[in-house]
Amino acid sequence: MSGSVFKRCGCRHEDGSKLGAACPRLSSSGHGTWYFKAELPSGPEGRRKLARRGGFATRREAEAALTDLLDRVNKRTHVDAGRQTVGAYLEQWLAGKAALRSTTARSYREHLDLYLLPALGHLRLTDLNETDVDAMYAAMRLIGKPGAAVTSNPELAAILAARKSTDPPRPLSAARLRRIHATLRSALNTAVKRRLVAYNPALHVELATGTRPRAVVWTEARTDQWRTWRDTERELREKVIVAERRLRRAPQRANRTKLQVQVYAARAALASHSRSYSPPVVSVWTPAQTGAFLDSIADDRLYALFHLIAFRGLRRGEAVGLPWINVDLEHGQVVIASQIVQLGWATEQAAPKSDSEGVVALDGGTIEVLRTHREQQQAGAAAHPTVWQDTGLVFTREDGSPLHPDLVSRTFDRMVRDADLPPIRLHDLRHGAATLALAGGADLKIVSAMLRHSSITITADTYTSVLPETARAAAEAAVAIVPRKPREDRPVTASPAAPVPPRSHQGPEDDSGPSPRGRKPRSDGVRRQGLEPRTRGLRVRCSAN
Repeated sequence: MSGSVFKRCGCRHEDGSKLGAACPRLSSSGHGTWYFKAELPSGPEGRRKLARRGGFATRREAEAALTDLLDRVNKRTHVDAGRQTVGAYLEQWLAGKAALRSTTARSYREHLDLYLLPALGHLRLTDLNETDVDAMYAAMRLIGKPGAAVTSNPELAAILAARKSTDPPRPLSAARLRRIHATLRSALNTAVKRRLVAYNPALHVELATGTRPRAVVWTEARTDQWRTWRDTERELREKVIVAERRLRRAPQRANRTKLQVQVYAARAALASHSRSYSPPVVSVWTPAQTGAFLDSIADDRLYALFHLIAFRGLRRGEAVGLPWINVDLEHGQVVIASQIVQLGWATEQAAPKSDSEGVVALDGGTIEVLRTHREQQQAGAAAHPTVWQDTGLVFTREDGSPLHPDLVSRTFDRMVRDADLPPIRLHDLRHGAATLALAGGADLKIVSAMLRHSSITITADTYTSVLPETARAAAEAAVAIVPRKPREDRPVTASPAAPVPPRSHQGPEDDSGPSPRGRKPRSDGVRRQGLEPRTRGLRVRCSAN
């Protein structure tokens, strides 16, 4: 394979045809631009391929571009002379990921549609570099930030234009940025393996570390703080409602102006109060709060579902998709082999998360709860045989059809509000199960097996919180193992001697008085401490005289 460079201009003959190489001014500097052409490997049909590019200001630039093309051809990292765009490649890459889980494929699709394609899709794959990737992430960090200059940031404008929702965008967390970055990095790694590009420009991009949030226990102090904030918010919200009602009923314009000011003031007070406190992102109840919640829903038909999650730590999809065939009440165990996942609003039966299949042991109380739930379910099916759907699931709707995961979460939120308990998510019941197990004396390895984690580090870093009672008991136990004598048997130590006051130093002004300890006063003006001599009052003599 070879290539050549040449110079061309836009000059034409009288009939309109281009002069080409016959232009007499081509040899003059500043006239025309430089081009290169190179022959590429033949395509699948054996057709000859010729690459030609122009617009270079100097011969050296054209030769450098030709050398780069021939180098990519020799390394088999060219794609039709670099014409494939990042967007076309990403679509091709995602279409080839046939073995992805539905949830992973949906996440990849969302990352491409909302961020990667709008910001990078128009660029050539071979031209993509670290600067382009950094510019995209810089724009993503501005999403949802007040005062972001959209017009002067083309990447941010493209990302916001790709959104279909009319709601104001929320800022992206560091963890979400890293997930999007993982998608781009995986796609470009595949491009390197296929020799479509020489290197991955997303490998050395620095992003903020997304730390896992630690679960916070709703202690009495935190609960009191939350209740005070919630009660004040209710009062302020009621004031807004009253002010808006008065504004709607005001007949005169003068009164409406005054009432409108009151509405704005009430809304501003509510907004300021709402920003003054944020509940913990991940939180768990104390044993007393967990018991109060379970007591408040003891008569609900889904009590067994929340009891199982609270004590054995099942995920929402695992509990909703649990079939009776995987429940062994005689031996007290549950086999986790499937789950119901949510894709938008649609749902589907799928395998559990990676390395999450396993057996969960049941305690005696949970066994009795599940046995009672099965009897009630069988009675309901017998009472309504015409409408009952035999899905074989443990937890179903009234007609036997599967529960929607989002419906379970909303039901849980309503139950928490009705029980007047501090707010937690449904998934936080799983955190609470790990915390209760540790407080009950279970080993961390056993708790990790119960939660079916691939590593005990995940359990220690994320799913365990220390209850105040457990921490206090550990502190008392640490002190108790150190043997100490009774206070009356301890040896009496002598009192420390009184500190000796520092000695005063006399300067040259005090040379006439008696010196301490019978010493002669110093006449050279030098301090007893320090390295610099005093110069005040000293006579200066010149040796030259």
